[in-house]
Amino acid sequence: MKHIATLLSFIILSHFSIGQNVRFQIVDPHQKGIPYVNFYSQKAKIGKVSNQEGWIELPSENLSTNNEFTISCIGFIKKKLKGNEILNGNKRIVLEEDTKELSEVSIQAEKIKFKKKKLGVDVKSGMFQIGFMNINSKEGGSIAQIMNNKTPAYLEKIGMNIGFSYQDSLKFEVIFYSVKDDMPYEVLNQKRLFWGISKDEIDNGKVELILWKENIYMEKPFFVSIKMIETIKGKTYGVMLNANAFGKSKFKKGNFENWQNESLGVSIYSVMKYSKESELK
Repeated sequence: MKHIATLLSFIILSHFSIGQNVRFQIVDPHQKGIPYVNFYSQKAKIGKVSNQEGWIELPSENLSTNNEFTISCIGFIKKKLKGNEILNGNKRIVLEEDTKELSEVSIQAEKIKFKKKKLGVDVKSGMFQIGFMNINSKEGGSIAQIMNNKTPAYLEKIGMNIGFSYQDSLKFEVIFYSVKDDMPYEVLNQKRLFWGISKDEIDNGKVELILWKENIYMEKPFFVSIKMIETIKGKTYGVMLNANAFGKSKFKKGNFENWQNESLGVSIYSVMKYSKESELK
């Protein structure tokens, strides 16, 4: 009877632990939480994004196997861990800073005369729309539009036209990608860029993010991607951007998903600054 009771206790405790959520934090070497870190497993088809303090919460059964999880964030070295390492290990996961040398561009704007050119898609009409309501069923969903930059130039700003939003405020992460086979390929960001949008800006429709002081220099065509990272709890998760029927955009449903073609061109654009010595193409 004693053995049976022990076995029953073990089964009950095991069942109880499987049904629990596991909470862990992604931190930097100074033990400070890292916001909006990508956490995903290609094999298990699980993807999450950490909150503003770096916390992630998952059902324990998602971590009870040997599935490998990737933890990635711009500015930090990518890390891979087995699910059981997270489940049974320290609940603070440290990401090391990426200290590789990045070439910085110094601009003395007052001494250089520039021409400007708008790239991408800038659509004021809401006849066609695409957004996070119909493509973003998982955390980390993104939309990207190509910028066919053929002459080296500085990026002054990016913008988009919001058709409607169920959210009173929005927060995106802006990620730039190189182009390979007409798809987003490698991340070009030197640091993370967040884009907070207020209710007044949403109501206005056209929103822009000024990037001139970031000294972003693009030599070739690139993609501008926006990833929704914050929504208001209790509200319908939906944001639609204006689009046209000509410029094809790209989307992915979650962090571990592949980029796919979208038949519409999403209204995301950039304004590039070229020195007068450059030839606009």
